[in-house]
Amino acid sequence: MYEIVAIMAMLATDPKVYPGKDLKQEDALRITHNNGVPLVFKNIDICYEHVWANLEKIKKFASSEFDGAPVKHIVCAPVQEDT
Repeated sequence: MYEIVAIMAMLATDPKVYPGKDLKQEDALRITHNNGVPLVFKNIDICYEHVWANLEKIKKFASSEFDGAPVKHIVCAPVQEDT
């Protein structure tokens, strides 16, 4: 199974992204749902078809979650089980 991950273009000096060595660093966003519908894809090709069909919507959403930061990459990645 695959999911969409947006990797953001962030400055390494941004304290919200890289606040210190002991704190969580975030520069990517797992996009798991759209209007309550899970976004999990059976294979990588289907995932990328969805990405291309919804590219601007995905970029706009990801950017809004990072205070307007631009999207660097959007990838389809194997689903990781939450631990």
